[in-house]
Amino acid sequence: MANHVYTYIEVESENPKVFEKLESMFPESDDWRTKSSGMYLHDKLYGPSEYDRTEFSERMGAKWCHIEEVETDEEFFTLSTESAWYYCEGVVQQLHSILSEIDEKVWVKFTFDDESSSQPLGGGAVYMGELSVEDEVFNEPEEEDFDTTEAYDQAQENYWELQVEKRTDLRDKCIDYLTEEYKESPPVEDTEFDTKLSNQVWVDNEDGDDEWFHKETDDSSCDDSNEY
Repeated sequence: MANHVYTYIEVESENPKVFEKLESMFPESDDWRTKSSGMYLHDKLYGPSEYDRTEFSERMGAKWCHIEEVETDEEFFTLSTESAWYYCEGVVQQLHSILSEIDEKVWVKFTFDDESSSQPLGGGAVYMGELSVEDEVFNEPEEEDFDTTEAYDQAQENYWELQVEKRTDLRDKCIDYLTEEYKESPPVEDTEFDTKLSNQVWVDNEDGDDEWFHKETDDSSCDDSNEY
C-alpha cells in the first residue's frame, strides 16, 4: 500500500485576473464529491482524458492524486491534495504554467508531508518558471529516547507543531533563493550616467573636441583655460 503524501499549495499574485482564472477553474458549483474525484484535478490542469497510469504519473508526479480541499476568492487561493508516494510536483508546475500566462510574476508556493515520519517532508515554490524544492527527513520522537512517559508525550505533542515549522522553513528557503535569483537590478545605463554627472563636468572646446573632465583631477586645467 502506498504512503499517502499531503501537499499544501497557495497562489500569490498582484493581478486580480489570476484569481478570476482560478475561480473559473474551480467553481463553487462543483461540489466536494466532484472535486475530490480521481481525474478532476488532472482534467482541470491538462484537459479531459481517460486515466492512464503512466501518463498520469508523468503529468501529476504521482500515480494518483486528488483534492482534499480547495478555497478560492477574488484575492486568495489554497489547494491541498493527497497523492501516492510523492508530492504532486506536476500539479504545482502546471498550475504555475497556466497562471503565468496572465501574470509572469505569479508565485505558486507549497509544503508537503508524508503520513510516515520516516519519509521526507519539505517545501518549495515556482517563480518565473523555475521550481525550487527542499526536503528533509524529520523523524518522530522515539519513546526509548526519553526518561519518562510525560517527557515522551510532550515531545509527541510538540512534534506536529515543529513539523509544520520545519516544512515552512524549507519553503521559505526556496522563496528566498528564487527572490534573489530573479531580483531586478537598476538599469546599468542610468547608474553610469548618474555617476558620470556626479564626478565629472562637460567642457565645450573651441576645436569641437568636447569631453568630460574629472572634477578632482581636471579642475585646474579648466580654470587655466578660462584665463584666455
